[in-house]
Amino acid sequence: MKALIQVRWVGPKQVNGSPSAGTEPHTAVLKTMDAKLKGYGHRERVVVKRNYGLSGVDIDTVKANRSPSLGTVTVMFQREAGYDADRQDWFRANHKKQMEAYI
Repeated sequence: MKALIQVRWVGPKQVNGSPSAGTEPHTAVLKTMDAKLKGYGHRERVVVKRNYGLSGVDIDTVKANRSPSLGTVTVMFQREAGYDADRQDWFRANHKKQMEAYI
């Protein structure tokens, strides 16, 4: 989590970035960040997805006021080969809206 706070992907000083249209199995509007970050002594591919998916939400609505439309935040990082081959070695955690102040 420290690495995500340092690059301002999560936390009170997080960067906003631009939301985009989502496709199945995701929500109607997403904001996705993807990079290799250093953590636990090595670099890992990390993806953070903010899923805006309340009924009737569109990109303009999310840009105007993100908080009411936020459904979940998914944090994913790709682990070493063999961790979970069926899921391409990705670890993922979904956080519900009540976590938004931190994530």
